[in-house]
Amino acid sequence: MGDHLRADLRAIQDLTGTLQGLARQLNEAFSYPVGDFTAEAGAADLAAALTEFSDNWTIRQANLLSDLNDLGRVAEAAAGAMGATDTNLAHALNGALTKAETPAPPPPVRSTRRMPM
Repeated sequence: MGDHLRADLRAIQDLTGTLQGLARQLNEAFSYPVGDFTAEAGAADLAAALTEFSDNWTIRQANLLSDLNDLGRVAEAAAGAMGATDTNLAHALNGALTKAETPAPPPPVRSTRRMPM
């Protein structure tokens, strides 16, 4: 494993809110209804191409919004998991450093055998 793992939990949590806000704003921007292009296009082939483009764009918008929401949930889960791990490690280290929780060293072993002279 690497020397150290560092994560800015505040930045990850902020990213969650940023992604969710961006998804909301884009959803509002994408909510304008799309009409029939036949009258504006003047030609059936052009209207069909514009309709196909519009349909594809609607699909891509939905995918983009879904991806942004998914990334927001992943960032939120990552921040939570890293924060919990950090807290658990801190508790474990603090517990190991507390004398009341540290077992006493074993008593010295006394040998009953005599050393030859």
